[in-house]
Amino acid sequence: MLAKRLSQLSQLPPAAGALIAAIPVIPVTLYLVVQRQWLLLLLLLGYYLVTTLLLMSYKRILINARRAALELAQGDLRARVEQQSELGGALFRAINRVGEDVSRTVHFLGKTSRHMLKVANTVQQDSEASKSGAIKQKQDVSHSQALVGQLLDITAQVSSHCDESYQQATKASDQASSGIAVMHTLEETLDSVKNQYARSSEHFAELDRESTQIGQVIETITSIAEQTNLLALNAAIESARAGEHGRGFAVVADEVRKLATKTQDATKDIDSKISNLQTQINAVVAAMERNRGRIEQAYSAANEAESSFSQLNQQINELDQLTKNIANLSSQQLSETNKLNNYLAEIEQESNNNVTATEDTLLASITVRNMAGEIESLLHRFKIDTQQIEQEDKHREKLLEWNPGLDLGLLEINRQHQTLVNLINELYYLLRHNYGAASIKRVVQGLIDYTANHFKYEETLFELFDYRQQQEHSNIHQRLVNQVLDFQKRVEANEDIGDELMNFLKRWLTNHIQKEDRAYCDHFKARGME
Repeated sequence: MLAKRLSQLSQLPPAAGALIAAIPVIPVTLYLVVQRQWLLLLLLLGYYLVTTLLLMSYKRILINARRAALELAQGDLRARVEQQSELGGALFRAINRVGEDVSRTVHFLGKTSRHMLKVANTVQQDSEASKSGAIKQKQDVSHSQALVGQLLDITAQVSSHCDESYQQATKASDQASSGIAVMHTLEETLDSVKNQYARSSEHFAELDRESTQIGQVIETITSIAEQTNLLALNAAIESARAGEHGRGFAVVADEVRKLATKTQDATKDIDSKISNLQTQINAVVAAMERNRGRIEQAYSAANEAESSFSQLNQQINELDQLTKNIANLSSQQLSETNKLNNYLAEIEQESNNNVTATEDTLLASITVRNMAGEIESLLHRFKIDTQQIEQEDKHREKLLEWNPGLDLGLLEINRQHQTLVNLINELYYLLRHNYGAASIKRVVQGLIDYTANHFKYEETLFELFDYRQQQEHSNIHQRLVNQVLDFQKRVEANEDIGDELMNFLKRWLTNHIQKEDRAYCDHFKARGME
């Protein structure tokens, strides 16, 4: 109610305000004039003038405060109240502090939202590319599965053919072994026949010798028969000469001659037959010699055939072993192809999951981009002056200035470190200007939360880039968090630890950036981080 009345008074023109202030003074003034109380009248007039001047001054203060408050309420965060005197100074400083603090908050929030929008656009582009890649990968995996399926069928057929070839090779090996045995038997038979021919040749040679000897005996008998015939003829002649006395001898001689003639004829017949026999024996011997040559050739051919069968059997055994090895390898290939098919099925499932994940990431990036756009749209309600903020920031007392020595050459890490510097400087400013404990606690909590997010971001990069000193660095983070939480408890207990806390934060941030974080810069850059 009082504020409403003051607002109404501040809207009145100066003359109306002075008249209202004079209303309670006029009756008293008239009374003092009638009573001739000039001293009291003078005091009253002095009081009136002082009161009027004070009211007019407060009116200007209220007008300026109202103007600045309206501008701030309408979103113009550039509004400031110029302090020309101590009168209303606390109010003006409070209004200016609100404008300055909210301007800085909106300024940094705008930078963050624009950075978020940029990151969201980048993530969206990467997600779209990842989605295209994931879909292409899914198609490639499906195509690979089809090819592996065909390979699986072909491998199964090859394995079946190898098994059949192995069985046929085994049969051929058995048949070759049988052929070797048959040829060996044939060799033995031919060898036996050759031996029989040799013995038969010996018998025929003996028979030829004996027939020759018989021929010689026949020649002797023939010679004797001829001589006997000649003697019988001579005896007949002599018997004829002897007359009657020689007739009996002549008969004998004639009989002898006849026997000799028969003997001679028989020996001729025997000689002819023996000659025929010798001719036949010679023919048989010649035929046997020819057959023996053929048998020798057959034996040699059988021997060569047995050798060929042996080589064939050896080659078939080698082929059998190769076929067996191929069958085993084909079976292993079939097993490995089945495993590959199972792996491709798993990869296909992962590809489907990747497509879903990239779609979710794309949707999330679009959502984040829209949210960043919403924040940017909401921030358009406020009007800020970047140059004004920069000028005010130059005059703000800072614990730590950002400098090239804190630049690690990593854009996002630098941005987060700059935010940490700003938060620490904000806390320092609040402590230096005696802000309330509630606002200090809120800034401390914000610093703790942001530091935790920063550490989590770094530890995610450690794992992503396989940083060897990950555990050591994470332990440093945990120790720092414990120390800050201890300070937070002391702040909550309203302990006066401002200087101690600021010195700790300054030492920590400088050491954290220039020493601890610089240790991983080269590793991160080598992994492609900019």
